[in-house]
Amino acid sequence: MGAGQMRTSITIQDPNTSQDALGEEVKSPSTLATVWARKIEKSGKEYFTQSGEVAQAAVVYQVYYRSDVTTDHIIVDGSRTLDIVSIVPDAREMMMEIICRENIA
Repeated sequence: MGAGQMRTSITIQDPNTSQDALGEEVKSPSTLATVWARKIEKSGKEYFTQSGEVAQAAVVYQVYYRSDVTTDHIIVDGSRTLDIVSIVPDAREMMMEIICRENIA
């Protein structure tokens, strides 16, 4: 894959949480890296839960290989925040696919 196909800037974040003065959990993500990626929209599905209808979208990002990215991190793509489901490096560890899921309430 050529660099010209990597047109999407994404931010890989560590979803840290801390406690405020009242003892409530507060999300305070820290940025691990901002990288260029090739975005591939895969699928979407909708289902019903007790709290209502939920939609899920699957997205794959192809990026240059990084050994410091795990499924504990999250991806921020513009206004979208996605959970990392799986990371699949290529055989030579030059590129990797980050498979993500976005929950849309």
